[in-house]
Amino acid sequence: MSEADKQADSRATVSRHARDHLESALSTLAALMHDPKAQAAQVRACENIIAWGAGKPGRYVDIGSLKGLTVYDAVDHVISSVASGQCSLEDGEALIDMLKKRIDLTEVERMRRELEDLKKQRIANVQN
Repeated sequence: MSEADKQADSRATVSRHARDHLESALSTLAALMHDPKAQAAQVRACENIIAWGAGKPGRYVDIGSLKGLTVYDAVDHVISSVASGQCSLEDGEALIDMLKKRIDLTEVERMRRELEDLKKQRIANVQN
């Protein structure tokens, strides 16, 4: 499993667990909204549960939407999503970093194939 898949799995797990507490967080937040003595930490905890459980609409890039794209097209998609406000700058940077690792791995694989081709050519030249 790739690092990107592990991260996506982790986020999905956190989202599932957050959804389990979503109703309670919303109720608590609604009650705290009218309480002048509400603790900021309680409010922040509720906001985090809601964000992870329900998501922040229009503020993320669905990783599934990047599948099947070349790495370069995926980078373009992320940049467009950040530029249009569909994705936060922080999330866009994290995705670009993840995609950069894929580019590096792709380059390594390309170089390995070239070396393998050279090896085959040398063997063919020796045999002839």
